Order: sequence, then C-alpha cells, then structure tokens
Amino acid sequence: MTPAPEAAPQIERHRIFQVFFFGIFGLVAWQLHRIISPFYFALAGAALLGLVVYPLHDRFAKRTRLGPSGAAAATTVLIVLIVVLPLLTAGWVAVRQAAKLVPVVSAWMQERRGLPLAEILPPRVSDSWSRLSVSLKERGIDPQENLLEALEQLSRSVTGLAGAALRNLVFFFFQVGILVFSLFFILRDGAKVFRRVVELVPMPEEHKSALIGRLQMTILAVLRGIFIVAGAQGLLAMAGFLVFGVPFAVLLGMVTALFAPIPFVGTGAVWVPVAAGLALSGSYQQAVGVTLWCALVVGMADNLLRPILIGKEAKLPILFLFFGMLGGLRVYGFSGLLVGPVVVALFLAFTDIYRQEYRWILTARKEEQ
Repeated sequence: MTPAPEAAPQIERHRIFQVFFFGIFGLVAWQLHRIISPFYFALAGAALLGLVVYPLHDRFAKRTRLGPSGAAAATTVLIVLIVVLPLLTAGWVAVRQAAKLVPVVSAWMQERRGLPLAEILPPRVSDSWSRLSVSLKERGIDPQENLLEALEQLSRSVTGLAGAALRNLVFFFFQVGILVFSLFFILRDGAKVFRRVVELVPMPEEHKSALIGRLQMTILAVLRGIFIVAGAQGLLAMAGFLVFGVPFAVLLGMVTALFAPIPFVGTGAVWVPVAAGLALSGSYQQAVGVTLWCALVVGMADNLLRPILIGKEAKLPILFLFFGMLGGLRVYGFSGLLVGPVVVALFLAFTDIYRQEYRWILTARKEEQ
C-alpha cells in the first residue's frame, strides 16, 4: 500500500517537465524564426528547386563516383548555369527596359493630357470611342481621364519597382548567394533531414507515407505546372514580341510569365493590351500577328501542358485543383498558386485517412440504413 502516495508526485514532475520543455522549445523556435526570417525567400527558393531537381540529382549521384558533396556541388553548378543565371540576366534586362519605358509612357501621357483621344485614334476606332465617351460622360464618367490616370498610376508603380530593385541590388545578390549555398546542402543532406522531420510526425507509418506521397506529387506537379508552363509561355510570348517588332519584348515576356498562372487572366493580361496598342497606332499587321501567335501558340501551350503536368500527375480532381489555385491566389497572393493545391491535397489525404481509420463507423451507418 506504500507505492500509491509516490504515483502523484511522479505524475506531477512529468507535467512540470512537459510545461518546461515545450515552453522553452516554443521560445527557442520563435527566436529561430526571428533569426532566419530575412532569408525565408532564399530558403524557400532553394527548397523548391531542390525538390524539383532532386530525382535527377539522385540518379546522377548514384551513377558517379563524386560522392555526396561532389555530386551536390556539380548539380548546384548546373542549376546555376541553366536556371539562376538566365533568370538573373532576363530580370536585369527587364529592369533596364522598365526604366526606359517609364519616360516614354510619361511623355506620351503629357502630350495627350489636353488632346481629345478621338483625334489620335484611327478613323475606324474614333467613331466608336466618341459614342462610348458621350454615353459614359452622361453617367458622370470621363473615360479618357480615367485611362490616363490609370496609365500614370501604372507608370509610378513600374518606377517604384525599378527603383526598389536597383536600391536593393546588393541585398538581392546576397539572397541569391544564400539560395545557391542552401541548395547545395539541400541536395547533399536534404533526404536525411527530411527523414528526421518525418519521424517527428505523430502518425502511423502507413498514414505518413500516404500523406507525404500525395503532398510530394502535388507540390512537384504544381511547381512544374507553374514554372515550366509559365516559363514556356513567357518565352514563347517574348519570341513573338521580338519577331513582330514589339518594343520592350523581354520585359513583356517576363510579365507574361508572371500573369500566366492566374486563372481567368493569364497571358491575355499582357498580349491583349499590346495588340490593342499596336492596332491603335496603325500597325495592323503587327497587331494581327501578335494576336494570332499569342492566342494560338502561347494559349495552346497552357491548354496542353498544364493539365498534363498538374492534374494527371498529382491525381487531383481538376475542379478541386482549379478552385485551389484560384482561392489560394485570392487568399495568399501569388504564393497561393502553390499553397492552394497543397491544402486541397492535404484535405484529400486526410479524407482517405479518415476513411481507413473510421471505416467501422461508415460501415455501421450503412448497415443501419
């Protein structure tokens, strides 16, 4: 009968240890977050690149005698040469073109501030614009003034982005260095670290495997669907702009790649205004060429590649995937294009786990019916 009084102190000591341990652990985790938060962008980029190229890197490492460090270094160098440097070069050209574009837009707006827009439009468009302007002015809307204000605001935004890019140039290259440095260690030690993290998940092994497998397929498919499809559309649009003599083709191609993953908007947010501008300036052949190229070639790349690279491989219903991307974009911004489908994949994975773990409940309900 004597051991009974000792049980309560042991339980109490265990609770004190739990409170102390998780309190200190939470404090240390919060401090770690504060320390590495300036580098989240670079770390996320390195993690996503590592996830995409790791299957190829794993094959390369097994077929060579370079060792883990040598294979990781070789893969990192290849990624820098094939992906990072071309993106940096295109980004630099786009920033310089943006800096040249701003004075052109500003001068154009100043010249046309007091000039009726109908006088500078082609005859076929001028009559329609006049009728539309009269109809809108009767409702208290000045379309020309609103258009010029929108262009002026866009010009200020582009100026701010270009200026911010130039001011933060040193920090940006430092982040690129962090990305490359982190990518090397992710390729070399990422599998071990990932296994250690998975061990901390308090779930049965079969459920962890199913959950991680679905997440991995979804993230890989969405990354390929976003980067490969958007990059291909940006390159195709850039090539079309260059062929048809559109100014600032590199900048417009990169903007096209940024808009490409957005549902309902897509590449049309760039090439439609470009084609309209060419038509309004009297370059009808260029306008038709840009329209046909972007509507058929650039649009076809999206329709062919995106369902193959995302929906089929990730084994997600296309409807869920669509609303996941659209809702994620609305809630989280551009990062939601990845976060939304991942949330959908998690929901479906937990639905499968529920169906397996609580099958007896579902079976009992069927029997009652």
